[in-house]
Amino acid sequence: EYASTYTYANGTGKITYDGGRFHDSIKFSQKNVLVIDGLEYRKCLPVTGQRLNATYSYYLPNDPIINTLPNGQKPRIAFRQDGTFRDDGLFYSILKDFTKDEQFNSSGIGTYELKDYSIILTYDDGRVRQESFTVPASKSANNTDKILVGRLLMHLVK
Repeated sequence: EYASTYTYANGTGKITYDGGRFHDSIKFSQKNVLVIDGLEYRKCLPVTGQRLNATYSYYLPNDPIINTLPNGQKPRIAFRQDGTFRDDGLFYSILKDFTKDEQFNSSGIGTYELKDYSIILTYDDGRVRQESFTVPASKSANNTDKILVGRLLMHLVK
């Protein structure tokens, strides 16, 4: 939320943000584990070229609310090994881009690509969405029960 700068030397450092008003300490506690102000952040594994073969939702598995939502408004997306996807309404409300019209945020089908910690969704009607994409550090994209799309943690539903 703020532009930041950092310095790092001899195993410790400092992040400065909000025009210099705030400072957080940084250090590596072990390889690929960065500690910022006491919170651990782990390096993400690359996902470029990987494929998914599962359906994910914002809701936890077996949450009955998913079945009460109208078609086109379910925060669920299905990926197939062949590089295709079906968006049942993931971007309708939760990850909605309010700078775009309703058509841009509507459900649809298309192809996907995982590249440089991003997912690129190309809908059959020509829309293209790109969001950040990561998986837990110990998993690969084709073997995970959780994914992070943009700012949204999604759970395997089937």
